[in-house]
Amino acid sequence: MSYCVHCGVELADSEKRCPLCHTRVVDPASPEAGQGRPPYPRYEVITPERVSKRSVLLVMALIFLVPICLVVVCDLSLHARVTWAGFVMGALLCVYVFLAGPILSVGRWYHAATLCVAADAAVVLGYLRYIERTTGGHWFADFAAPVVLLAALSVGVVILLRQHAGATRLMVAAVAVAEAGVFCLVLELMLNRAFGLRDKLVWSLYPFVTAEILAILLAVIDRTPALKEKLGRKFFL
Repeated sequence: MSYCVHCGVELADSEKRCPLCHTRVVDPASPEAGQGRPPYPRYEVITPERVSKRSVLLVMALIFLVPICLVVVCDLSLHARVTWAGFVMGALLCVYVFLAGPILSVGRWYHAATLCVAADAAVVLGYLRYIERTTGGHWFADFAAPVVLLAALSVGVVILLRQHAGATRLMVAAVAVAEAGVFCLVLELMLNRAFGLRDKLVWSLYPFVTAEILAILLAVIDRTPALKEKLGRKFFL
């Protein structure tokens, strides 16, 4: 074992140059220097292989097909027709659409995010409509549809604000928090109207007030560069 004449690092018999300072190995006492087996594998640049989006979606579809087939067979064996299996299939379809959208829009998320939100809202509305018709309820038009559309609209506003308006992340967070507070308020209003629970607001006022105060705080921080920079350094943002 020899040492580098420049930096003094310990060298293996197979080294031709110092791995630290790249100085040529000079060791007259070791004529076989540079001829032994390297102590570590040679570095090679590996190009990652791209996976086809269609292949990923196909594998996901096959995975989701397994529980669907199981619940259908089980339901048919018990009731000779599809009853509760429809709820499971609808839920799995919703999950599949939720996952497929981001996969298809990899690399161009901002351009396809609005379409993903629209597709998610559509599949959820269809699933809730199926539940209403199967159970004989009358809550879809008065409650489910407005709530889902309001949630989709809120998410769409955040996406468009970030994509087209060029808002900062902190301002987008402020808008999202404010929308969450308003959503809670509207949700209780819709519950009271659709199901006749009460004639006044109760629980939604607490998240509404808290969310609006936090939204104002985030907006003030975003509009104050010195405070924003100081907090960013303090919390490593």
